[in-house]
Amino acid sequence: MLSITLLPHDEYRWKGENPSPATFPREKGIYPLYHQWRTYHAEQPIIVNTYNTGTGKTKGALLRLLKRVRQKGTENLNPTEDNVLFIVPTNELIRQHVKDAQDFCDENELPYRVVPITKEWLDTYGARPHTSEGQLRRPYLLHSILNDASLIDENTEKKATIFVVNPDIFYYAIYWCYNRFDRGSLFVDFFGGFNYIIIDELHYYTPRQLAAFLFCIKFSIERGYVSSPSTQRQFCLLTATPRPQVKQYLNTLGAGIDWIEPDTRSSGEVFPQDIEPVCALSEVELRVYSTEDLREGEQSGGLLELIRQERSTISNWLHTSHDGYRMEGAIISSSLGMISRIRQQLLAVIPEDLIGRITGPEDQAGRGAARDKPLILATPTVDLGYNFTRSYDKPRQTIDFLFLDAYSGDELIQRIGRAGRILALREEDKHHPSVVYAVVDPACYELLRPFDGKTLERARLAELSQEMAQKHDLYAYLKTGALAELFRPLMFLKQGMSGQDGVEFDRFLGDLQRFFAGEQSQRQRLFTSQHIRAIVHTFETRQQDYSKLRAIPPEAFTMLERHLDGVAVDWEKNAMLKVCIEAFESRLQKALQEREDIGRTAPEIVAWLQKDLSLYFKEKARMSFRESFQPPLALVSDPEKLHSGKEVTAYSALHFLRYYDAVFYDTQEEWERKTGQSAEGIDIGDVLTYCHLRKLLDAPLRIGLKLDARTFSRAQWEESYAYQVTALYGLEIVSITDQGRLKRSVQDLLRSHFVPAFVAEQGSRSHMETLQLRRRARFYSLPLEVTFADGSHRRYAAILGTMAFLVCAEMPPWMLRKAHLETQREDDSPIIC
Repeated sequence: MLSITLLPHDEYRWKGENPSPATFPREKGIYPLYHQWRTYHAEQPIIVNTYNTGTGKTKGALLRLLKRVRQKGTENLNPTEDNVLFIVPTNELIRQHVKDAQDFCDENELPYRVVPITKEWLDTYGARPHTSEGQLRRPYLLHSILNDASLIDENTEKKATIFVVNPDIFYYAIYWCYNRFDRGSLFVDFFGGFNYIIIDELHYYTPRQLAAFLFCIKFSIERGYVSSPSTQRQFCLLTATPRPQVKQYLNTLGAGIDWIEPDTRSSGEVFPQDIEPVCALSEVELRVYSTEDLREGEQSGGLLELIRQERSTISNWLHTSHDGYRMEGAIISSSLGMISRIRQQLLAVIPEDLIGRITGPEDQAGRGAARDKPLILATPTVDLGYNFTRSYDKPRQTIDFLFLDAYSGDELIQRIGRAGRILALREEDKHHPSVVYAVVDPACYELLRPFDGKTLERARLAELSQEMAQKHDLYAYLKTGALAELFRPLMFLKQGMSGQDGVEFDRFLGDLQRFFAGEQSQRQRLFTSQHIRAIVHTFETRQQDYSKLRAIPPEAFTMLERHLDGVAVDWEKNAMLKVCIEAFESRLQKALQEREDIGRTAPEIVAWLQKDLSLYFKEKARMSFRESFQPPLALVSDPEKLHSGKEVTAYSALHFLRYYDAVFYDTQEEWERKTGQSAEGIDIGDVLTYCHLRKLLDAPLRIGLKLDARTFSRAQWEESYAYQVTALYGLEIVSITDQGRLKRSVQDLLRSHFVPAFVAEQGSRSHMETLQLRRRARFYSLPLEVTFADGSHRRYAAILGTMAFLVCAEMPPWMLRKAHLETQREDDSPIIC
């Protein structure tokens, strides 16, 4: 264990010109921070505020809005030019920022309404009595609200609107992912309707997701939204831990940037007497543990083992009073399963009514109740700007002690920053140190070892965190694959252009490719608009037929093959099979019209169709803003509230499989009969299985995958599915430690789905490269055993979901080509010409 004292951290408050007496009433001793004042005066098209978490970056962004309103004049505001887009990464944070923005507008008398936009909020708006029947289609309702937000509150006195949206909606609009009736209008709404765009927690996003924001800024510059006197569009990017690669891309966008960074000052306008230090973070007694030191048996104990050792100490703290208030704390883990197991350990010594949970499965009411519990157990839900506020005033920081695990440098900084927040306190209440126990990987532990027994400044800790593994540090995809996601909007934008407009667009297309490729642009062949049109046409054709397919049972392919052989089959009685067969027939008909070689025999045609589906689901995953691989959902009965505060909920079946002793049922009727529970009020549209939780497992179950590929030789299968991003069909879930443990219905949960994946043989150079990449970014692989035509088995490592694109992009092309060549050499089957 390392013992390090983190020194108190000062921010600087501004005592000169007051940008908002309503927000910062000096008679009460409240002043803006220096970085907020600088943001207020930032005039460049791009503003990047990189100050520490918890220091009011959001308020700084709203101050900039206030300055823009003052420059234009309140009477001149109008909803066609002056709306604000506020992009927030999580729905939990949206609720917080909606309140922040509304309070700011009210106290500064800004004529803005604040409208949250999420799937759930759109459904709420659509259920209002004055909503027309035509607006019940969610994308059309969104378009209507963006063009007339008075539909929400019927208040026509508001001059403009702040739309607080999640990034998924932004992505779908910018990338033309909505249906063909609404995607054009929504693209125009998002690109033409906002003159001030705030992007919160920029460091949270993966490189794939970052590309969407970069494209938006780049296209805004190209189309003149930034330079136009009437719009003067500005982007305000908020991030506490910007990566060097992000800075590099921003600097090459071709627009001026105001960097609002710690320890930098504006040019000559700030005088020493106008700045005053104010303590923002208290001293922290940091105790650092390595996962190696806490390892227990086969499974890594980590934070759980530390809690086992310290749970009596935690119990004593919760019953210790300082200044009339008991000590309060939090435990934050990256793993929901870890939080559940920690809670079980603590209940042995701490009453249940003292513990609250702020996790993904908890609903809003549960999270609200948890915030007043003296001990809060939390997942990464609280990493992004979440404030551990209490409903009562407390004359010191709200978190006196904190336990955490962190697998990346940015996680470590974010989570330590939850403790010791004292910026808003009176000076006499700022002298209570906090205690933080942090569990880190061995490499991070060694990086911090030289500071054992010493003091450490927060700025130095932030520098060290950049040398640690990062949650998102695989940026090669930006250079090689990000443009593929832009093919759809680029093609639709090019449609209808002719003459000089088309020439200018082709110039922009080349510029955009060079922007993403960077130094590789000289070696990379550029796509033309004709190339893009052909690629998008193929995807759109598949999309027309396959978009309604979710699960595709193996029986659908069997039935199709029999149908193609002339055997009479009846699929009309099974709704799922009917949808599948109709989609298959429509796709095959279009393929024949376009003279594609789909084969001659029924088995050949089915094989072609499965390959075509694999390509479609791979590209569909590429177009997904968040994680494309959604584990199968289980409807769960949880009377002991082991998983969350609700007795009935729907969550990942794989999570319940790994962490709980659970009884699985094949049907909802059987589940209701055996458990006595009801699914009323639960969205069960995507539920595939049903279970009852009995208890937590002593150690998580290790699961893997199997695939029956006996229609392929090893060389044939690897040529199509290995060492590249693909979509695997027919996967079977297996228990690695206990082969007989799983029910057949559980084993088959993935069998009917095409799952995006990157696959490399275990022990191969590509597999070794993925292990090296895990030092730079956090991702996991599952063991996959594949059976081939000759009965042989091979073991692979499979990286599922969107991460497959990022990992594959990092692989040297020569390595992937070599892997395929080696496979071909090992294949000794006869060659048939």
